[in-house]
Amino acid sequence: APDLNAPYTRRGGGDVEDVAKVEELVEERADAKARRDYAAADAIRDQLNAMGISVDDRSREWRVADAPYARARGDSASVDVATVEALVAERSSAKIAGEYDTADAIRDRLRTEFGVSVDDRVKEWVVDGRPAAAPAAPAPAVHVRQRVRDRAAPPR
Repeated sequence: APDLNAPYTRRGGGDVEDVAKVEELVEERADAKARRDYAAADAIRDQLNAMGISVDDRSREWRVADAPYARARGDSASVDVATVEALVAERSSAKIAGEYDTADAIRDRLRTEFGVSVDDRVKEWVVDGRPAAAPAAPAPAVHVRQRVRDRAAPPR
């Protein structure tokens, strides 16, 4: 469970005209919810939404709702940023178009060639260096008669 006293943190990219104002409103909303003043909390949420800000109370994060994918804050690993950003944008477009096989292939390429993970929930990418998980090997084919014979065999 998240620490309900922890401050909200920003995730993702996008431009914000007044970050301090957004942070102030997010905290005011959290205070209103803690006081069970849900009408005030909802009014602040609506104000944030009008500013293009989305708040996730469970993870205690806020982000620019329609922002493109961005590199995670604090990630300074060496990588070809221009190529990664182009691939992440291409993957996003493929997902929007419903071309999930293409999006998955780009995700796998980002992982294997660049060590990059993409977090679609917060629209961030990070170089974490983990290789892609190898696809699971298919189970060996067993003839139906073999399965029937195995079930019928007495225990040893």
